[in-house]
Amino acid sequence: MKSWIAAALAALISLSVHAADAPTVRVEPIAFTTSVDSVQRKQSIKGDQTAQYRFNAKAGQILTVDFKPSNTSAYFNLLAKGADYALFNGSIMGNHFLGTLPSDGEYTVQVYLMRNAARRNEVANYELSLRLVNGDAISRQPPFDQTLELQGIAFHVSTEQCRWQTHFAHRSQGLEIDNTVIIQASAVRWYAPKSPISTTTVPLNSTCSLARPGAACRAN
Repeated sequence: MKSWIAAALAALISLSVHAADAPTVRVEPIAFTTSVDSVQRKQSIKGDQTAQYRFNAKAGQILTVDFKPSNTSAYFNLLAKGADYALFNGSIMGNHFLGTLPSDGEYTVQVYLMRNAARRNEVANYELSLRLVNGDAISRQPPFDQTLELQGIAFHVSTEQCRWQTHFAHRSQGLEIDNTVIIQASAVRWYAPKSPISTTTVPLNSTCSLARPGAACRAN
Protein backbone atom coordinates (compact mmCIF):
# COMPACT_ATOMS: atom_id res chain seq x y z
CA MET A 1 0.00 0.00 0.00
CA LYS A 2 2.77 2.38 0.99
CA SER A 3 4.68 1.63 -2.21
CA TRP A 4 1.56 2.40 -4.27
CA ILE A 5 1.12 5.76 -2.54
CA ALA A 6 4.82 6.58 -3.08
CA ALA A 7 4.55 5.73 -6.76
CA ALA A 8 1.46 7.90 -7.13
CA LEU A 9 3.20 10.84 -5.40
CA ALA A 10 6.25 10.41 -7.65
CA ALA A 11 4.03 10.45 -10.73
CA LEU A 12 2.30 13.64 -9.59
CA ILE A 13 5.64 15.33 -8.92
CA SER A 14 6.90 14.26 -12.34
CA LEU A 15 3.81 15.69 -14.04
CA SER A 16 4.22 18.96 -12.15
CA VAL A 17 7.84 19.25 -13.24
CA HIS A 18 7.00 18.60 -16.89
CA ALA A 19 4.16 21.12 -16.71
CA ALA A 20 6.54 23.73 -15.31
CA ASP A 21 9.03 23.02 -18.11
CA ALA A 22 6.46 23.41 -20.89
CA PRO A 23 6.84 26.64 -22.87
CA THR A 24 4.29 29.35 -22.11
CA VAL A 25 2.36 30.56 -25.13
CA ARG A 26 0.38 33.81 -25.00
CA VAL A 27 -2.21 33.99 -27.77
CA GLU A 28 -3.91 37.26 -28.70
CA PRO A 29 -6.53 37.49 -31.48
CA ILE A 30 -6.21 40.59 -33.67
CA ALA A 31 -9.26 41.95 -35.48
CA PHE A 32 -8.65 44.26 -38.44
CA THR A 33 -11.89 46.16 -39.01
CA THR A 34 -11.26 48.40 -42.05
CA SER A 35 -9.57 48.12 -45.44
CA VAL A 36 -6.61 50.05 -44.01
CA ASP A 37 -6.09 49.16 -40.36
CA SER A 38 -3.17 48.93 -37.96
CA VAL A 39 -2.53 47.82 -34.38
CA GLN A 40 0.37 48.39 -32.00
CA ARG A 41 1.45 46.39 -28.97
CA LYS A 42 4.06 47.08 -26.28
CA GLN A 43 4.67 43.87 -24.37
CA SER A 44 7.41 41.50 -23.21
CA ILE A 45 8.41 37.84 -23.13
CA LYS A 46 10.80 35.96 -20.86
CA GLY A 47 12.73 32.74 -21.31
CA ASP A 48 10.89 30.22 -23.46
CA GLN A 49 7.69 32.26 -23.51
CA THR A 50 6.25 33.09 -26.93
CA ALA A 51 3.56 35.55 -27.97
CA GLN A 52 1.26 34.75 -30.87
CA TYR A 53 -0.86 37.40 -32.60
CA ARG A 54 -3.49 35.72 -34.78
CA PHE A 55 -5.65 37.37 -37.42
CA ASN A 56 -7.63 36.53 -40.53
CA ALA A 57 -6.72 37.99 -43.90
CA LYS A 58 -7.53 37.58 -47.57
CA ALA A 59 -5.33 36.79 -50.54
CA GLY A 60 -3.86 39.96 -52.05
CA GLN A 61 -3.92 42.01 -48.86
CA ILE A 62 -0.63 43.68 -47.98
CA LEU A 63 0.80 43.12 -44.50
CA THR A 64 3.45 45.25 -42.84
CA VAL A 65 5.11 44.14 -39.61
CA ASP A 66 7.59 46.29 -37.69
CA PHE A 67 9.30 44.80 -34.65
CA LYS A 68 11.47 46.75 -32.19
CA PRO A 69 12.90 44.54 -29.40
CA SER A 70 15.09 45.57 -26.46
CA ASN A 71 16.90 42.22 -26.71
CA THR A 72 18.81 41.46 -29.92
CA SER A 73 17.97 37.76 -29.50
CA ALA A 74 14.25 38.42 -29.92
CA TYR A 75 12.62 37.95 -33.31
CA PHE A 76 9.28 37.28 -34.96
CA ASN A 77 8.03 34.76 -37.52
CA LEU A 78 5.03 35.01 -39.82
CA LEU A 79 3.07 31.76 -40.13
CA ALA A 80 0.09 30.75 -42.25
CA LYS A 81 -2.27 28.18 -40.79
CA GLY A 82 -1.65 24.81 -42.38
CA ALA A 83 1.63 25.82 -44.04
CA ASP A 84 4.71 23.61 -43.70
CA TYR A 85 7.10 26.54 -43.26
CA ALA A 86 7.25 30.11 -42.01
CA LEU A 87 6.43 32.76 -44.61
CA PHE A 88 8.95 35.00 -42.86
CA ASN A 89 11.74 34.07 -40.43
CA GLY A 90 12.94 37.07 -38.46
CA SER A 91 16.17 35.46 -37.26
CA ILE A 92 17.24 35.30 -40.93
CA MET A 93 15.41 38.22 -42.53
CA GLY A 94 15.36 40.92 -39.83
CA ASN A 95 12.73 42.90 -37.97
CA HIS A 96 10.63 44.25 -40.85
CA PHE A 97 8.21 42.48 -43.17
CA LEU A 98 6.29 43.90 -46.11
CA GLY A 99 4.52 41.54 -48.48
CA THR A 100 1.34 40.42 -50.17
CA LEU A 101 -0.45 37.56 -48.42
CA PRO A 102 -0.82 34.54 -50.72
CA SER A 103 -4.19 33.11 -49.63
CA ASP A 104 -7.30 33.52 -47.50
CA GLY A 105 -7.02 32.21 -43.97
CA GLU A 106 -5.51 32.63 -40.53
CA TYR A 107 -2.05 34.08 -40.03
CA THR A 108 0.10 34.28 -36.91
CA VAL A 109 2.90 36.67 -35.98
CA GLN A 110 4.96 34.75 -33.41
CA VAL A 111 7.39 36.60 -31.11
CA TYR A 112 10.12 34.54 -29.44
CA LEU A 113 13.64 34.49 -27.99
CA MET A 114 16.42 32.47 -29.57
CA ARG A 115 17.24 29.23 -27.73
CA ASN A 116 20.42 30.42 -25.98
CA ALA A 117 18.71 33.55 -24.65
CA ALA A 118 15.65 31.51 -23.62
CA ARG A 119 17.82 29.09 -21.65
CA ARG A 120 19.35 32.05 -19.80
CA ASN A 121 15.80 33.17 -18.97
CA GLU A 122 16.40 36.56 -20.57
CA VAL A 123 13.69 39.20 -20.97
CA ALA A 124 12.74 41.02 -24.17
CA ASN A 125 10.56 44.11 -24.15
CA TYR A 126 9.25 44.95 -27.60
CA GLU A 127 7.06 47.17 -29.71
CA LEU A 128 5.10 45.43 -32.44
CA SER A 129 3.21 47.18 -35.22
CA LEU A 130 0.90 45.33 -37.63
CA ARG A 131 -0.70 47.00 -40.64
CA LEU A 132 -3.07 45.28 -43.05
CA VAL A 133 -4.13 47.02 -46.25
CA ASN A 134 -6.31 45.94 -49.14
CA GLY A 135 -4.47 46.04 -52.45
CA ASP A 136 -7.22 48.18 -54.00
CA ALA A 137 -7.05 50.57 -51.02
CA ILE A 138 -3.49 51.49 -52.00
CA SER A 139 -4.48 52.13 -55.61
CA ARG A 140 -7.32 54.42 -54.45
CA GLN A 141 -5.02 56.67 -52.45
CA PRO A 142 -4.43 60.01 -54.18
CA PRO A 143 -0.85 60.54 -55.38
CA PHE A 144 1.44 62.97 -53.60
CA ASP A 145 1.88 66.21 -55.57
CA GLN A 146 3.46 69.26 -53.98
CA THR A 147 5.53 72.22 -55.17
CA LEU A 148 7.87 74.29 -53.00
CA GLU A 149 9.31 77.61 -54.16
CA LEU A 150 12.40 79.11 -52.56
CA GLN A 151 14.17 82.23 -53.84
CA GLY A 152 12.80 81.80 -57.33
CA ILE A 153 13.59 78.09 -57.54
CA ALA A 154 10.66 75.67 -57.78
CA PHE A 155 10.88 72.08 -56.50
CA HIS A 156 8.05 69.81 -57.57
CA VAL A 157 7.72 66.36 -55.92
CA SER A 158 5.10 63.83 -57.00
CA THR A 159 4.44 60.08 -56.80
CA GLU A 160 3.47 57.65 -59.53
CA GLN A 161 2.13 54.15 -58.86
CA CYS A 162 3.76 51.51 -61.04
CA ARG A 163 1.91 48.25 -60.29
CA TRP A 164 3.26 47.11 -56.93
CA GLN A 165 5.84 49.90 -56.62
CA THR A 166 5.69 53.65 -55.95
CA HIS A 167 8.01 56.02 -57.79
CA PHE A 168 8.98 59.48 -56.55
CA ALA A 169 9.56 62.14 -59.20
CA HIS A 170 11.55 65.28 -58.38
CA ARG A 171 11.43 68.14 -60.86
CA SER A 172 13.19 71.45 -60.34
CA GLN A 173 13.00 74.75 -62.21
CA GLY A 174 15.31 77.74 -61.92
CA LEU A 175 18.56 75.95 -61.04
CA GLU A 176 21.55 77.32 -62.95
CA ILE A 177 23.37 73.97 -63.23
CA ASP A 178 20.98 71.07 -63.72
CA ASN A 179 17.17 70.81 -63.85
CA THR A 180 17.09 67.13 -64.78
CA VAL A 181 14.04 65.18 -63.61
CA ILE A 182 15.00 62.61 -60.94
CA ILE A 183 12.84 59.49 -60.55
CA GLN A 184 13.45 57.09 -57.66
CA ALA A 185 11.69 53.84 -56.80
CA SER A 186 10.76 53.21 -53.19
CA ALA A 187 12.38 50.24 -51.47
CA VAL A 188 9.94 47.32 -51.38
CA ARG A 189 10.39 43.80 -50.04
CA TRP A 190 8.40 40.89 -51.33
CA TYR A 191 8.59 37.16 -50.77
CA ALA A 192 7.95 34.10 -52.88
CA PRO A 193 5.34 31.92 -51.11
CA LYS A 194 7.06 28.67 -52.19
CA SER A 195 10.36 29.66 -50.56
CA PRO A 196 10.42 30.75 -46.90
CA ILE A 197 13.69 32.65 -47.30
CA SER A 198 13.32 34.01 -50.83
CA THR A 199 13.12 37.78 -50.64
CA THR A 200 14.05 40.62 -52.93
CA THR A 201 14.69 44.21 -51.91
CA VAL A 202 14.14 46.81 -54.60
CA PRO A 203 16.92 49.41 -54.37
CA LEU A 204 16.46 53.08 -55.06
CA ASN A 205 16.99 54.31 -58.62
CA SER A 206 15.69 51.02 -60.06
CA THR A 207 12.63 49.97 -62.03
CA CYS A 208 10.11 47.24 -61.39
CA SER A 209 11.46 45.03 -64.16
CA LEU A 210 14.92 44.96 -62.60
CA ALA A 211 13.57 43.84 -59.24
CA ARG A 212 11.12 41.17 -60.31
CA PRO A 213 11.41 39.33 -63.62
CA GLY A 214 8.19 39.42 -65.56
CA ALA A 215 6.95 42.64 -63.99
CA ALA A 216 7.26 44.90 -67.03
CA CYS A 217 6.85 48.14 -65.18
CA ARG A 218 8.99 51.18 -65.79
CA ALA A 219 8.74 54.79 -64.66
CA ASN A 220 8.82 57.45 -67.35
